[in-house]
Amino acid sequence: MEIIFPSIYRSSDLASRFAQICFVRLNIAQLLLIVLTGFISGITPIESGHIQCVATVVAILLLIVLAVNYALRIGKFDDRWFQCRALAENIKSASWFYMTGMLPNGLDIQASRIALIDQIDEIKRQFPVDPKHLIKYNVGNEIITSSMNAIWNLPIDQKIDIYRRERLENQINWYTGKARSNLSWETPWFWSIFVIEFIGVAYSAFQIWSLFTLNIVGGLSALSAAGIAWIQLKRYSDLANSYAVAREDLIRISEARRGASTQDEFKLMVSEVEAAISREHSMWKSRIN
Repeated sequence: MEIIFPSIYRSSDLASRFAQICFVRLNIAQLLLIVLTGFISGITPIESGHIQCVATVVAILLLIVLAVNYALRIGKFDDRWFQCRALAENIKSASWFYMTGMLPNGLDIQASRIALIDQIDEIKRQFPVDPKHLIKYNVGNEIITSSMNAIWNLPIDQKIDIYRRERLENQINWYTGKARSNLSWETPWFWSIFVIEFIGVAYSAFQIWSLFTLNIVGGLSALSAAGIAWIQLKRYSDLANSYAVAREDLIRISEARRGASTQDEFKLMVSEVEAAISREHSMWKSRIN
């Protein structure tokens, strides 16, 4: 069964992805331009006319860097990314509480609907997002979708099966993939920066005897700095650790609650799973406060 979450979840999810793409791509452009500027500034032409050309190119590149930096500052894409992601994930969690009948008076569908609407309103107050950032990605006005109601009406054993498969196991697989991906990128980036810095030191040593007319030390330094900035931006180590911890928490809960069959047992499982996911998602809240 395809689960369709509230429209505000889908809108904030799309808005978050767009802001993330803009933030990452603008940072990549800025770092590449800085590196390019570093290499070009190391060119020392023999003719004076060429010197002016190099200076002009460097000045233009620096102006573009300033423009990109200004766009990042004005657009506040990182803030929009974190705000929309926090909103989306909290609404998704509230939706699962509704579908599994774990909201207050969860055995009465009308009471559950009111409780979900109230909870979404509270989430929107807790994680405010400018409506103009969501309206561009409007996908409807449904708060409670037909697929959510269909799951709510299922017998307890089918609810448990769907929740375990579509929420618990899905998140375990997602965290596993993300942890592995971040770990796989951290080491190559570290050694790449090390090699670049080593080449820079060796080149500087040769420059003492003026063996080269082209000075690329500035470009190599900029490239090394850009690599370090990229690692800090992507936070490979921190994210790998965070995802790995969340994965282990969910695996532990999955094993501990494998025999859940009653409403009370299921309620305990859902509460523990959502709390574990919320702990990992708390980083989004910390980034926007």
